[in-house]
Amino acid sequence: MISHVNRLTLAVGMVIATLVGQATAAAAPSENATINLIRLLVQQGVLKQEQADGLIAQAEKEAQQARQASTATAVAAGPTAAPGDVRVQYVPAAVRDQIRDQVKAEVMATAKQENWAQPNTFPEWVSRISFDGDIRLRDESRYFSGNNSNEIVDYAKLNDSGPYDVNKNTNTKLPPLLNTREDRENLFRLRARLGMKAVISPEWTAGIRLGTGNDNNPVSTTQTLGGGFGKKDIWLDQGYLTWKTTDYMTLTAGRFANPFYSTDMMYSGDLNFDGVAAIFNHKLNSDWGLFGTLGAFPVEYSPDTATTNGFDKDESENKWLFGGQIGADWKINRSNSLKGSMAYYHFGDIQGERSSPCSPWAGQPACDTDGARLAFMQKGNSVFLLRDITP
Repeated sequence: MISHVNRLTLAVGMVIATLVGQATAAAAPSENATINLIRLLVQQGVLKQEQADGLIAQAEKEAQQARQASTATAVAAGPTAAPGDVRVQYVPAAVRDQIRDQVKAEVMATAKQENWAQPNTFPEWVSRISFDGDIRLRDESRYFSGNNSNEIVDYAKLNDSGPYDVNKNTNTKLPPLLNTREDRENLFRLRARLGMKAVISPEWTAGIRLGTGNDNNPVSTTQTLGGGFGKKDIWLDQGYLTWKTTDYMTLTAGRFANPFYSTDMMYSGDLNFDGVAAIFNHKLNSDWGLFGTLGAFPVEYSPDTATTNGFDKDESENKWLFGGQIGADWKINRSNSLKGSMAYYHFGDIQGERSSPCSPWAGQPACDTDGARLAFMQKGNSVFLLRDITP
């Protein structure tokens, strides 16, 4: 009998625990059903009255806790949403202000870049034009030894001004000479350049750059200031068109910057090239790349005639520079890289030629290789007499 009562008591306890658990997980249980069940067990003699009172008190306490938990959950979740309502999570004011400032900054940046914040202020094509430039001032002094020879001919000026009569019986003037002894101190010099680049289309770009300069020296745009406050010269330093044929190939024609990979031991950093160049640049992967250049550049065109009164015109022997280069670059790591190339340059009809015997003293207007003289030279070039003048 005792064993039977214990098993029944255990079963009743499990039922009560189950009902209480359901009340805790969901809503408050029906108190009448639980109390009626306990009282029925008392009437059947399974439970004593004091035991039943304890179970009823425990059931009421747990039911009360379940109701309080359910009420707290309902308050946190808010009122029940009606059909069609949308529940929005509460956002603190500080977070709202931060989001607003970020969105405003991004919108204004986009508006400024795309020019729709203030429409009709300027045409759309203006945004595809960019400018660049630089200015440099320096004070320069040149010092010479007093032991230098003062009889060094300025062959660049001599070529510009025409042939020089070396016959002392008919010419008493000296040729243009270089200054080799007298110092030149405090030469205030200026270089100013202004360039414009226009993106005509995704494939076409045009560029123009103006620069200062005392003359048409191809390797310097530096201007010496002074001269009675006179106005200074402005030269066309660059002017070109670029066509992007593919993602890794461009064609450029006109007057443009040096298209070859080189150092100032080969070409001056200020030297611009006249002609056309095809530039290839292709990345094999994140570390390796190939590049190359092919170019044709007219250096000088031979004149139609050496003098204005000559019957015979000179044969066209234009001077050209043809160049080809191929190279590779390797990104070893974040801090180190390696780049190298091989190039071949062919100078056509650049070197001067000794003329056939000619007699300018007898009225002959020119000699047959006068067009081979240099268009530009710097100190250090090897020179020789072009004309083979007969006695």
